[in-house]
Amino acid sequence: MLKLMQLYKGIQPFKEYIASCKLYEEQVCLVKILTASMTQEVAVKTAKDIKSFLPNSHIVGSTSSGAVVFKGEQFEGETLIIVEVYHQLEIQVDTFVWENKVAMDVAQEVHTAFCPDGDQQEALVNILFSDRYYDVNEFVQSINQITPKLKLAGGVAGDNLQTNQPGFLFTDKGVVQNGAIAFAAKGSRERNFVKVLTSQEPISPMFEITKVNKSCIEEIEHQPALSWIYNYLNIAEDEQTDLNDWAARADNDYLVHFPLLIGTASDSGRFTKYDSEQNKLSLYYSRLSAGTKFRVGYVNPSKAIQQSYQLCVDILDVPVESLFVYICLFRKLFLSNCAQWELKPFHQYDVCGMFMMGEIAYQNGENIFLNGACVVTGIAEEEKYIIPDSIALEQSSEIADDISFYERAIEKRKETLHNQNSMLIERLEKYHTNHTVDSFTDAHLGISNVLKHKEDHKKNPFNKLCLVEVQTADTTVAIAGQDTYYAACKDIISMVTLFAKNNPTLPKFAVYLLNYKTFIISCSNDIDEECFARAIRILYDEFEYVTSDKMGISGVLRFVLILSTKNMLAAGMSILVSNKDSQENFLICDKDSSQTASTIDDLQGIELLKRAIDEKNIVPFYQGIHNNLTGKIDKYEALMRIVDTDGKVYPPFAFMDIAKQYKFYNKISQMMIERVLNEFLDREESVSVNVSLFDIVSPTFRNWIIEKLRNHDHPEKVVIEFVETENYSDLDVVLDFAKQIHAVGSKIAIDDFGSGYSTFSTVIEIEPDFLKIDGSIVSKIANNHKSLIILDTVRYLADKMGTEAIAEFVETAEIQRILEEYQISYSQGYYFSKPAPFKELVTS
Repeated sequence: MLKLMQLYKGIQPFKEYIASCKLYEEQVCLVKILTASMTQEVAVKTAKDIKSFLPNSHIVGSTSSGAVVFKGEQFEGETLIIVEVYHQLEIQVDTFVWENKVAMDVAQEVHTAFCPDGDQQEALVNILFSDRYYDVNEFVQSINQITPKLKLAGGVAGDNLQTNQPGFLFTDKGVVQNGAIAFAAKGSRERNFVKVLTSQEPISPMFEITKVNKSCIEEIEHQPALSWIYNYLNIAEDEQTDLNDWAARADNDYLVHFPLLIGTASDSGRFTKYDSEQNKLSLYYSRLSAGTKFRVGYVNPSKAIQQSYQLCVDILDVPVESLFVYICLFRKLFLSNCAQWELKPFHQYDVCGMFMMGEIAYQNGENIFLNGACVVTGIAEEEKYIIPDSIALEQSSEIADDISFYERAIEKRKETLHNQNSMLIERLEKYHTNHTVDSFTDAHLGISNVLKHKEDHKKNPFNKLCLVEVQTADTTVAIAGQDTYYAACKDIISMVTLFAKNNPTLPKFAVYLLNYKTFIISCSNDIDEECFARAIRILYDEFEYVTSDKMGISGVLRFVLILSTKNMLAAGMSILVSNKDSQENFLICDKDSSQTASTIDDLQGIELLKRAIDEKNIVPFYQGIHNNLTGKIDKYEALMRIVDTDGKVYPPFAFMDIAKQYKFYNKISQMMIERVLNEFLDREESVSVNVSLFDIVSPTFRNWIIEKLRNHDHPEKVVIEFVETENYSDLDVVLDFAKQIHAVGSKIAIDDFGSGYSTFSTVIEIEPDFLKIDGSIVSKIANNHKSLIILDTVRYLADKMGTEAIAEFVETAEIQRILEEYQISYSQGYYFSKPAPFKELVTS
């Protein structure tokens, strides 16, 4: 995906910014306008101006209380515009009106819009409500009843503090009055992440709300609610006033520092206030029903530290390309430092966000409505991971001023508290005196975590490490449960540690937990690389297949050895992701390894691409395709490489994402194809070239390649490969392109067939000449019966379609024997040939 963002200074500077990023006008995109300053009229005009030069954009606009979050920093009174372009996901935006409807009606409309076939999708739907929607909690509960797996994130649009207007929503069509805007990026490749930070700690037993009237709580435990809460918190009634200014409430209102934590979920807090008109206890823009159970909570800065560290750990497990946060206005006002530093670990990932009057999030298997939260969301369509800079959280010591309210409250009431209230305050005092956040130890395994590794690395940088991944983790959790899995892991780590301790040839090393299924092994820098590599190889030979005798659980471990590489953790995670389907369980990543090229930063990647284009270093490597009937290689697939000026060869995953993000892709794709067509002009074999979604959606590219094929001497020897797992949002364009390819005499192959979610009917409509069976299937046919069934099914489908099947990743004689037995037409893989430059084909 592509994400562009700018603090808005006028339509002309924004238009110039978009042009400089080479975002073409016809591109389908999602535009978010978040304003802490605009009036309704200015906001709508801005949306219309953007729509005029991005006609295919979906525009979502909302107010943000007081400030916006731009690249991890707060900017007061500004407007932020974010443009997101998805390459494999479909953007959906819908508006809803809640006026004169019950919450269940609105929930049903959202369900119908985002689950039109009634499917319970695990998509992430962002939803924003305008005009202080009081039934938002009931709406969320209704969604949980109708569509339990539909994840929500968002909340109530924040008041515009500069214009003193209630929060409003808008699009290029106008202001959304008494309504909601919901938007999502949907598709089979969507991955999402939601995490809630509340800083709220329960400090009381469970109580019950016994009488309500709309947003007012009239009775608690059958006593007048206002008197009950004043008595419990020892607040003098004559001190409480109805404060209209938000900052004044944060500084002076005792009630907002002691939220009601609903039910057993301490995350779901509600702030209360004094309603002077009715002289009652009232909720902020929401309602609760009689019978609701709650505990009194406390907004605890120490809890904020703890949750922020945990976020840094949890986010390691999920692909994330874009981060966005929904933050409560109160969090900004009375946890001011917290709201500044808790996003610092993600500054390098350009996190953006807005300030709300109430938040919605998916947490622990259900959607909840909250006050005082920071809801962190992430979305990805590619397997890209982020590694937060958790060391930035050391600045948490600066939150001392945030607890000044607590200290004032204790000092003022210390001598006059009743026994019950005294116990409450004493618990708070004890908590602040004795509570320490053990952020460096994993709670499940009791070993040092990735935060401790970062701390140790900061003090004495490691120049080598090993990642050990439990490949069977997810299966074990699904079958035996999480507790059993963690117990088995604990046992296995003890076995590894004991083995190393009893083996005098192995150096002393430290073990850290990276995430629930990946461990880090590090040792001191005075141990040379050869010694460390030899030690890891010994551990691999001993523990690749391991069994916890205590738990009776077996596992398969994958080892990634990382030596003298920049950003070692990122490099190691990249290797694990890019080799997830590989059969090899011992991988090496060093400064000379081409695999580490995926970790180069954007600036290096841009320079690499510029050199490659200027010096024509986009080089095709060719892999032979073996004809199983004739026993000869009569086809080749062209695979893109960059051969840099120093002779280093870069594979596609090292530069392709950067090429797409910074608009190099179309150029290098055309250079690659043109070189392939020229090199194979006089050869007898046919050659195939890959086209991606980036190519197909570009009319310029489609016209260019059809003209190239039409003027080629032997178009019948050229095969155009489509990737099956690409999410073709406009099937008509794909089918028309396929017809044009066949019309000029060239052929079509469907690549990676069987790995994705394309339907057979779509494949049949394309009318391919070849089906390439995905390597993740082929590589397992010798020992996996299900893969063998898929192989036979693809062969049967190819026969019925009158097409031929090509098996990828053919690496052993046994796999080739099975393919011949099942009469697969062609085989491609290292068993026959490795990718090689053209000159090696000529001389072979």
